[in-house]
Amino acid sequence: MLFLITQLGIFLLGLLFLLHSVVYKKLSVFIFLLVDAFFFEYVILSLHKSVTYNSLLYDIFGIPIMVIVGWTVLLYSYIISIRSHSVFKVSIYTAISLTLLDLVLENPAVSFGFWKWKNPEGYFDIPYKNYFAWFLYSFLVTFFIRSLKSQNHYPPSRNTVSVSSRIRAKIFSLRR
Repeated sequence: MLFLITQLGIFLLGLLFLLHSVVYKKLSVFIFLLVDAFFFEYVILSLHKSVTYNSLLYDIFGIPIMVIVGWTVLLYSYIISIRSHSVFKVSIYTAISLTLLDLVLENPAVSFGFWKWKNPEGYFDIPYKNYFAWFLYSFLVTFFIRSLKSQNHYPPSRNTVSVSSRIRAKIFSLRR
């Protein structure tokens, strides 16, 4: 039951971010991240065979859909939310944040049986190379996408003011 609930939750979160990408004209970014996450996992799994996924996870060519969508949602959320103009700073911040998040999430995922490392070692029996891969992949993908944005090859963002800020501004304007 845990596997089904987790997969459903990540799938719904993916749909929410997909809707966001359509509304804010960032669908190309979302699709790029989705395809890239699949190929990254597929290549890593094919080359290193260092992890096996639970057969209860729905998959595409052996890569669990929740892993693909999870990567996509995490990267997409950081790429669109950080308001720095420095491509390098955004890339470093995203890489550090996602690596720290993986430090927290990886051990429970292994404990619940979502996947299993073939050679347990390192931090809570999770290989250090996993965290290095998270950092490097997050940095490179963020750097690539934000570089496109800074060169105006990236769809322009709508106003980045949050909805709550807009509501507060509207309330204050009504008071006058």
